[in-house]
This record gives sequence, structure tokens and C-alpha cells, in this order.
Amino acid sequence: FARAIDADAYRRDILRGAAEPSAVLIPPGLSGWRDEPPRYPFDLKAAAASFRRARGGAVWEKGFRAALVYGTGREDNDALCRMIKKNIESLNPRFHVELRGLPGSIAQGQRYARQAPLFLYSWTADYPDAHNFAFPLMHSNGNLALQGGLIDPRSDALIEKAAAAQDEAKRAALYGALRDIVDEDLPYAPVGDMTHFRAEREWVRGFVFNPAAHGLPYDSDYYALYKAD
Repeated sequence: FARAIDADAYRRDILRGAAEPSAVLIPPGLSGWRDEPPRYPFDLKAAAASFRRARGGAVWEKGFRAALVYGTGREDNDALCRMIKKNIESLNPRFHVELRGLPGSIAQGQRYARQAPLFLYSWTADYPDAHNFAFPLMHSNGNLALQGGLIDPRSDALIEKAAAAQDEAKRAALYGALRDIVDEDLPYAPVGDMTHFRAEREWVRGFVFNPAAHGLPYDSDYYALYKAD
């Protein structure tokens, strides 16, 4: 599946360049980020070869039908899911991806109930630290990990050690080691680190940039905003 997602086309054609390439779950600027290319770049021939090997060839011979759940209300979500469906189904006429666009609360309910074999999700940090990406996405008690049924004692141990470490270099090494586990387990296929924009009138004052949030009311206190004389 990861090799059938054209992340470059998604960032270029759908987001119009408003995203940076992403190969890991921890974004640039935080402990553990590794400046390396994705291990599974877009390659439909390689994707077909992987599907042929899956379950001793049974997946290729029998095919499958799987639902891809995503939240409605965003054109980029819809376009990305249609791209994934087209690429997967082009590999084998027995492969069928059902696009299931749902309101956010219903989509979330299906994920927690394990009724979403595949799902599209984006994550924004609550605070600018690697732990707020590592734990929710890779720890077995994390938000996204619970929704996807991810359990790997190796990642749990790394995350818990990193959270307790006082030395920043040690934390970076521990969080960085998660990259290898992600590449092996492949619970997620990152497609990009989004670039966000803020537009305001020239006379707006009081805004303070918060790199861990985007869009009002999250990145500024309304009471701090005022109009210049």
C-alpha cells in the first residue's frame, strides 16, 4: 500500500506545494527527526511485487475488498483517497478499495471500533516536542495506535525510555530509533508535513506565532488581538 501512494503528486498537484516531504512520523526540528528519504517511495511495480508475495500469493490470487475511511469536508482528503483507490485497483482487477467519506465524529467512531481497515488521518502536536508525535502514533496506548490496533513492545520501550531521559542527545537517539521500527511495521505511510498559512489585515496587532498550532483560535488569544490606530 505504501508504494502505491504517490506522495510527490499529492504535495505537488493536490496541495499545490503547500507541504514538505515526510518520511517519518516526527517532523523536522524535533528530537529524533532523521533527514532520510522514505524507505517505500511510490513504485507501482514494486507494489505489485509485494502484493504477489503477500500471504504466500493468496492476496494476489483472491484479491480483497477494503474500506478507506476519511473525514469529509476537505477536497485534498477526497482527492488523495481517490488517488490511492485508483493506484491500488490498477494493480489487479481483484483489488477493490471502497471510499468511505464520513463526518469526522463518525469516522473517529469507526476507527476506535476497528471498523476502518484503512484510514486517512492528520496529526498536529499539542506541544512542540517529539513525545507528542511518538506516543500518540507509536505507543500501544497512544491515540492513533489504539485506533489502528498497533502493538509493538519495542516502540513502547523506546518511547518510555525517551520520555524519562534527561539528556537531549539520548532522547534524540531513542526517538530516532523509532524510524527503523516504523519502516519495519509500516503502520502508517506519511505523505507530507503540511504548510499552513495565516492571512490578516495590516492593522491587526497582538498576534504571537505558535509553531505548535495553526489557525484561530488555536494559535492566538482573541483577547490579545487589537486594531492598530
